[in-house]
Amino acid sequence: MPWGLAEVRATVDAYFQFWLGDLEGCATKVDVYRRLHTEFPARTSKAFEFKFQNISGVLYRDGYEFMPGLLPRLNLQALLTDEVIAYLAEHPEFRAAMARGAPGA
Repeated sequence: MPWGLAEVRATVDAYFQFWLGDLEGCATKVDVYRRLHTEFPARTSKAFEFKFQNISGVLYRDGYEFMPGLLPRLNLQALLTDEVIAYLAEHPEFRAAMARGAPGA
């Protein structure tokens, strides 16, 4: 079943917010995956982990730093790619920090 816009947006937002340490109540990536699974029960926690790796893939492909511990997976969904690019366009401060290799710096 293809990923929908709401699932993708929530996952992209969670990826960046967790990386910045701004995702309240989530101490680990596994906590984030479980939280997303609760919001979107049709997806498993493991599916969200893979989607996080796909986000790393978009970042890697475009020359940005990606979250440590989430090696890039390069089987990229067009919707996911578009949403990552849109997120970075809407958050230039994050994009600049990633270019320096230090999110939030």
